[in-house]
Amino acid sequence: MQHLSHRQSDEIAQLNVEIERLKKKCDDQALILRYLFPEKFPDTVFICGTSGHNTKYNVPEKILVSPAYGCDFFHVYSLESKTDD
Repeated sequence: MQHLSHRQSDEIAQLNVEIERLKKKCDDQALILRYLFPEKFPDTVFICGTSGHNTKYNVPEKILVSPAYGCDFFHVYSLESKTDD
């Protein structure tokens, strides 16, 4: 078994940090793609509309959610409570 020098250990640690940063970036990019092209990701819910008035935070009273892009039905989700400020 070969022992690593201190410099080699530091380089490996830096590479591991960079690998984790790149994994996070890939995950973020994948999420963006899911929302840009929902038809390519059938297991992604799709917000297909809103209803009612918006709160002062620009959140609608209701959102219409389809289980997949292009579905011919949707579920209505309602705002349960409002923030008091």
